[in-house]
Amino acid sequence: MRTSNIIIFLPSLSVGGAEKVIISLFENLHRINYNVTLVVQNKIGPLKINIENNSIIDLKTKNFRYALPKLIRIIRVINPNIIISTFPHTTLPLILFKP
Repeated sequence: MRTSNIIIFLPSLSVGGAEKVIISLFENLHRINYNVTLVVQNKIGPLKINIENNSIIDLKTKNFRYALPKLIRIIRVINPNIIISTFPHTTLPLILFKP
């Protein structure tokens, strides 16, 4: 069986519906042994306590335009089969840069 590399991207860990759903997805994929990495543009927010920190990459940027080059480098290193993003302003550039 082939292991899938998955990157999940979130702008922050703030309390919101999309963030809660994505974090739940991340935790469940992690639990069933997928190779999943959560990439966060800015790790600020109360939801960060619910996640194992060794599977999170914090880009430490406030603006997506500065996060994008870092995210592209991570995508090239991890070479994911699947990239998940919930926000339109982040999804479109990810579609364009997925190798």
